[in-house]
Amino acid sequence: MDELVNIECLLVSHNVLRSINGIQKLTTLLTLNLSFNYITELNGIENLTLLEDLHVNNNRILMIEPIASLKNLKALGFFNNELVDQDVIVDTLASLPKLTELCIDGNPATRNLEFHYTIVLKIPKLTMLNEEPVKELDTTIATKYFENKGMEVPEPDAQKDNKQIFLQEQA
Repeated sequence: MDELVNIECLLVSHNVLRSINGIQKLTTLLTLNLSFNYITELNGIENLTLLEDLHVNNNRILMIEPIASLKNLKALGFFNNELVDQDVIVDTLASLPKLTELCIDGNPATRNLEFHYTIVLKIPKLTMLNEEPVKELDTTIATKYFENKGMEVPEPDAQKDNKQIFLQEQA
């Protein structure tokens, strides 16, 4: 991989890759497609801080946390993996300030409506979710879903932090 240190786009989908050892050296990558492989871990990917477009669909990935440092990420394909912790998934995705396109269906943790609605509400900048446009109606329906179940309506972390500061100032 030493010869590829200045590469901006790497497409290695539909191979038999089991690991991404050495990927941390490719710090100039903007686009990375690792879909349809046998990858279980994303170790090293946290060093690819310029990455804007990441596709790791149809692998066997268990943990999403390594992508939390990818603050330039705009598009993420993560469907059909083995993600199981809804809270970790939501927190990790909500920490990506530029994320506007997300495909994450087909994971054990994402197979319910509540997860979908939580994502819509916690990441209001999403324009595409699971290859469907996110519209204002989606936000309204998601809000009503939680209200009708008597549950707290999820909101973006920044909004929650601002509301908490406001309430403290009022006290």
